Amino acid sequence: MKQLGIIVGNVYIIMPIAMGLSVIFSVPKETHLAKTMNIKMKKMRNKMDKVIFRKWPDGDIIALFPQIAGDVRGYLCESYMHNGQYGAANPVCIVRDTKPAKPTECIKLKRELRQIDYNPVVVKRFTYKDYLIRKAQYQQEKG
Repeated sequence: MKQLGIIVGNVYIIMPIAMGLSVIFSVPKETHLAKTMNIKMKKMRNKMDKVIFRKWPDGDIIALFPQIAGDVRGYLCESYMHNGQYGAANPVCIVRDTKPAKPTECIKLKRELRQIDYNPVVVKRFTYKDYLIRKAQYQQEKG
């Protein structure tokens, strides 16, 4: 029988998939099981994050995450800048108003993204599939 397990706070929830039943029990944070599950959750969080680096006319670099929705409908994508931190960005306007950043220009911002638990994989273009992924995030939240 397959099981799905997840930790919420210090509670470990096991859900047998075949039976539709769930068993919930508390796990102290210092136990081996809790440590193992926290490591697994951290690995899941460290998935590959598609990122596009663009350069503003004033020289600032912006990181665009084409597969992370910046609004509820998925039209905007998430962005990150050293000065402005996080924000929603219109991919069409940003691409129109910026130039592609050279790999040497985005080293600092890429390092900063790694420090805040992103695993950036640099790509050059937005795709329609990226938009569909952002839109699907809205559909999941909507219900």
